[in-house]
Amino acid sequence: VLSAQGIYAVDLDSSVVLYEKNPDLPLYPASTTKIVTALVAMKAYDLNQVLNTGKFSVVGQKMGLTWNEDIEFEDLLYGLLIHSGNDAAEVLAQNFQGGKEAFVSEMNSLARKLFATNTTFKNPSGLDEFGQVTTARDLVNISKTAMKDPEFSRVVSTKEILASSADGIRLGSISAKSE
Repeated sequence: VLSAQGIYAVDLDSSVVLYEKNPDLPLYPASTTKIVTALVAMKAYDLNQVLNTGKFSVVGQKMGLTWNEDIEFEDLLYGLLIHSGNDAAEVLAQNFQGGKEAFVSEMNSLARKLFATNTTFKNPSGLDEFGQVTTARDLVNISKTAMKDPEFSRVVSTKEILASSADGIRLGSISAKSE
């Protein structure tokens, strides 16, 4: 018995649909939002580019960032994708040219380019927000593209890594969150 409200299982090599249940039902994307957050950020920043956290306020899962901390993009990417850090998502969005609003707009543009036509983002972290939705079918389209990117694939295959701020202060171990 599968309790998920929406399912879309596809063999990626052949594109054969293996199973589907409400594949176009709009649902909150939660942390799967961070896939698109990462794709947008990977186009905007170099891996060794240093970003400043500025001041931010987030709830939920955090990688442990502090205000006005300098940190390399690669460490933020690990915190975003491995630990599902909402603080990393917010920092990446606020450092984007044009700020968070422009970042979220770029996320929505990318979703359209990836044929995720029933997806709308309102924030970069995936926290529930009215109007922020995706579908199981759209997530397959997004994920297929993401996994083709060697950098994305490398990062998400990491189980644990030590992160540091740009001045060498260790933030600690970033590992896959358990839920």
